[in-house]
Amino acid sequence: MVAAVVAESLLRVPLDDDTLSARPASFWERTREMHRALHQRSDDPRLLYEPRPGASVEMDYGPAAFSAQGLREDRRVPIAGSGARVVMLGDSLVWGELVALEDSLPRRLQARLGVEVLNFGVTGYDTAQEAAWYEAAARAYAPDVVVLVYCLNDMMSMSGPLHLYATDDEAAAYAAEQAAFQAAAPVRNETLQRVYLEELRRGPRTWAVVRHLWRWHYHNTFGGYTDEYLLSSAMPERAARTAAALTTLGASIRADGAEPVLVIAPAVYWWHRYPWGAVHEQVRSMGEAAGFTVFDPLPGWRARGLEPDDWRFEGDNLHYNAEGNDRLAEATAAALAPLLRRRR
Repeated sequence: MVAAVVAESLLRVPLDDDTLSARPASFWERTREMHRALHQRSDDPRLLYEPRPGASVEMDYGPAAFSAQGLREDRRVPIAGSGARVVMLGDSLVWGELVALEDSLPRRLQARLGVEVLNFGVTGYDTAQEAAWYEAAARAYAPDVVVLVYCLNDMMSMSGPLHLYATDDEAAAYAAEQAAFQAAAPVRNETLQRVYLEELRRGPRTWAVVRHLWRWHYHNTFGGYTDEYLLSSAMPERAARTAAALTTLGASIRADGAEPVLVIAPAVYWWHRYPWGAVHEQVRSMGEAAGFTVFDPLPGWRARGLEPDDWRFEGDNLHYNAEGNDRLAEATAAALAPLLRRRR
């Protein structure tokens, strides 16, 4: 009892949202402003929003921008390439929302492959939007290989700038999906810190610390963990939307005479006890059925004993940092090299 009283007194320090948050409120405000500046409502109902050509915002890492052609590039890209060309599709992981242009995945892949890699990533797009964006913007650049990078949240509704451009019905559908996730999994990886902070404010802080340590132990050691990635992959309508988008995209890429490749980007977290393996297998099956060459680097990374801790941003298990992008580019380049040699 004495120890508990002493511990409680030591923990009685002033707290605010930034004390226990890896990303303070100012980070999210800058991100919202970036989305507002870089995107615009799309005339294509499949997209909802799209890049604002020529828009640029200064971030901590340097400029976040779209070229006049709507790519994250710092040059004008000729429609016809002079050599082999790779187009990369995806969401913020591909666009590189948290890194400088030279540290983005497409740029790191370009350095590894030695061929042109064009960045057609758009923050927040899901697989269906990525398929539509290929048809609307990317296919005109006559790629030899099209790489779609699957992020584990791609079976969920689109996110990112959605709140800026959604209609009332679209916003209500998104809110309903988020509420369903919260009801089914109120404590999951990305909510652990928030729940901890709330409990520190509400009651005895010693008890809050004990509960927080127990939750981390539970999620890392025992089964039964679920989150929005797992929940959305189990929703028939979300799975069907993703499968249909892959089928459409694969057919479009092959019709253009290019090679469709699907890269599954592992969550950079918990590789010793990875709870999302079933999602990888589900996406692999969908991709292969749609005619993609599917590449998943996780088994190779785990076999080599690699750890993800230095490849990610604190509090974020989806976005790779500069080192992580280089590692993913290294693995992807090894998978693409035989395809490009065959094309030549």
